[in-house]
Amino acid sequence: LYVHFGSSVLIMFFLMDFVYSVLVAVKGNLKGLITGKYPREFLQQLAPDVLEDVIKKEEKRR
Repeated sequence: LYVHFGSSVLIMFFLMDFVYSVLVAVKGNLKGLITGKYPREFLQQLAPDVLEDVIKKEEKRR
């Protein structure tokens, strides 16, 4: 019985840890998840070359 409850607690801990980390990651980028576009701040950190391409395409449109 102790093993059963102990394993349940461990499973719930890791499940809630995963859910919490997903919520923290999604909180600031909910709009980006819906539209499929990244905010420029994230692109600056993750892929600066992609951000440069986006800026060049915007300049060509104008």
